[in-house]
Amino acid sequence: MWPLVLMLAMVLAGCQTSLFKNGGQQADSTQNSTDSAQQSSTNPPPSVFNTPKKPVGNYKASKVTGTYAGKKSVNRFIDTMVKKHDFDRRWLNGLFSTVQRQNKSIGLMDRYAPSKKKKNRPADYVGQPGRGSWSRYRRQFINDKNLQRGTEFWLSHKSTLRRVEREYQVPAHVIVGIIGVETRWGRITGDYVVLDTLSTIAFDYPRRSAYFTKELEEFLLMSREEGVDPRTPSGSYAGAMGLGQFMPSSFRKYAVDYSRDGVRDLMNPKDAIASVANYFKAHGWKPGEDVAVRANKSGSAYRKVKWGYSSNYTLRELSRVGVKPRKKIKTNEVSLLRFANYKSDEVWLGLNNFYVITRYNRSSKYAMAVYQLGEQLNKRVRPAKSASRESLLVLGES
Repeated sequence: MWPLVLMLAMVLAGCQTSLFKNGGQQADSTQNSTDSAQQSSTNPPPSVFNTPKKPVGNYKASKVTGTYAGKKSVNRFIDTMVKKHDFDRRWLNGLFSTVQRQNKSIGLMDRYAPSKKKKNRPADYVGQPGRGSWSRYRRQFINDKNLQRGTEFWLSHKSTLRRVEREYQVPAHVIVGIIGVETRWGRITGDYVVLDTLSTIAFDYPRRSAYFTKELEEFLLMSREEGVDPRTPSGSYAGAMGLGQFMPSSFRKYAVDYSRDGVRDLMNPKDAIASVANYFKAHGWKPGEDVAVRANKSGSAYRKVKWGYSSNYTLRELSRVGVKPRKKIKTNEVSLLRFANYKSDEVWLGLNNFYVITRYNRSSKYAMAVYQLGEQLNKRVRPAKSASRESLLVLGES
């Protein structure tokens, strides 16, 4: 069975496209050990790429025409880019003359916006979870099809995952879990023109205008630094790009050219894998520490206290409301996590690394889905290494 799975994985990897439309990347199972040694010692830090280049694209106009002609917010933004970052005004006028308003992006932003009733609630508020809400959410990501596809992705990029795990001290299964939840390992990266989506939300969606105006600024800087035409990158309805769905600001800070081809391309699995690991490392990942620990519960007092990734309790405090970890843990400060299945609540204790995953997406359900998907894939790909979960970091795997 394994040879067939590996063959399928190789085919899938060979079909991978580029964020910057300059060719697909082959699976790394054919890489040799000398290549990995050279990679780890010479791979430049992201800051090497933050050198301004001449913007790419034959754009030039005396003023903005088209959809955003005469729009004051667009002209103010162009003024800022000229004064702050030394962009050519005529080039920007020509570029923004090509932008098309994405009404679908606006509709999706409204669809996923928090309700007014939740306006003053913390980001990780999960309310009184509906019966079976966690079961339904989990099933979106952890199912037979995804486990098969995740296994294929892991086997196809096994050597990269092994090297990245060793160099960044972030477990392979967490990286694979993130990419799986975000894009199903590259199957749903989005086909929106990033320039159009960011511009639309920045200039036509007041509720999120400030954030997306900043991301549009970061995107133009990213395009100049990477030497790509700003109309080339595609992504989600909100402008997230690549296998790991990085926004432009995260791209500039954390993206890594792990393939050593001179481009940080997050549709390239090597670059995407290393970039996710770099993101987690920068946000305080603790090597060798677990992510979350299942807890036993008694009574219903635990339902009346604050819970979510930002909650903070000592083990003694939790024992008073009937919550105890199922295994010994080294830390004494944890978050209380509650997930509703159809029959009863599932209670977990979140550790530091659980909080780090929520820096990627501020949802306890999201972080738990990443963790559990990765755990299931880990058991499939390296079952012998999954027997003990005391340490999540596996080094020197053959």
